[in-house]
Amino acid sequence: MKKHLLTIILIFQSFQLSAQTNEEKEKFMKMAIELSAQGADENPSLFGAVIVKDGKVIGKGFNTISSSHDPTAHGEVNAIRDACSNIGSVSLEGCDLYSNAEPCPMCFGAAYWAKIKNIYYGVSKEDLDAEGIGVDLYRQICLPYSERDIKFESLLRNDAYKVFENNKMK
Repeated sequence: MKKHLLTIILIFQSFQLSAQTNEEKEKFMKMAIELSAQGADENPSLFGAVIVKDGKVIGKGFNTISSSHDPTAHGEVNAIRDACSNIGSVSLEGCDLYSNAEPCPMCFGAAYWAKIKNIYYGVSKEDLDAEGIGVDLYRQICLPYSERDIKFESLLRNDAYKVFENNKMK
C-alpha cells in the first residue's frame, strides 16, 4: 500500500512541477508579442521571444538582424543567447520558448540543440505565408540537395571526419 501511495505522490508532484496554467502561458506569450513590437521600432522583422524556466523569464530577445548586421539575430536565437548567458550554460533543459511566430528552421534547430522542452508560438508559418511574409526556407530545407537554391557539395569528407573520430564527439 505504501508503495502505491508513494507512486501516486510522485506522479502528482511531477505534474505540479511541469504544469503551467493557460493564464501563465498567455502572460509569457504577451511578453513575446510585446518584444516583437519593440523590435519593430528598429528592425523590419517582427519577431520576439522569451525563455521561461520554472515560471520565471530567464531570457528574452527580439529580431535585431538589421541593427546588428547579423542574419542569425532572430528573436528566438537572441532569447536563447540571453538565457544561456544568464544561467551560464548551453543547456536550457526544462525551459519553454514563447515566440510570437512559429520558429523558422534555424530557430527550431537552436531550440533543439539548447534542449528546450516546449515551444509555444502565436502565428503559424501558414499565417505568415498568407501575409506574404513566408520564408521559403521551410520548403528549401525539405528538398534534395540538388534541388535547393544554394548548392551543396561535400569536399574532403574523410579528412573532415577524422576530427570527429579523433575527438569522439565529446
